Amino acid sequence: MNPFDPNFKCLMYLKYTYDFVILVISSIDKAKHIKYQVVDILNKNCELELHKDKTITTTTKDSFKFFSTWCKRISATKAGLFKNKAGNPAKYHMRIEIPIKDLIAKLKINKFILTDSNGMPTATARKDLINFSHYEIVTFYNHYITELLNFYSFATNISSL
Repeated sequence: MNPFDPNFKCLMYLKYTYDFVILVISSIDKAKHIKYQVVDILNKNCELELHKDKTITTTTKDSFKFFSTWCKRISATKAGLFKNKAGNPAKYHMRIEIPIKDLIAKLKINKFILTDSNGMPTATARKDLINFSHYEIVTFYNHYITELLNFYSFATNISSL
């Protein structure tokens, strides 16, 4: 394989539930052409349409959102990776991060936290749980904590939770 060959195409397809990403090593024009082919195949063969607000064509220099996470391209040396699987020096590495600000906003909407005068999140009492036993309250919170940790288990910034 010669990545400098004009006919060379390298694609990676990632799917998780109803979301998917196609990563392409090519020019932006070729990536857009591939997107139009995918749109055509989904329409003709599956009678599906892509969500217009969520469908983007961009470079990996820009972050993009995928299944409630941010995907960011960083230098492999900054990520602590100096070689790829073939033993060749790796240039870039994709980092998948939890969108902490979005998560805090959702926790605030669902009344798990408040923000103080400095905008810092602080725990708040859930008065709707007042008639529950201690065991039921702890179980309630543990359920949500476990769910968050499991959902974001693959994220590189999971310790931020």
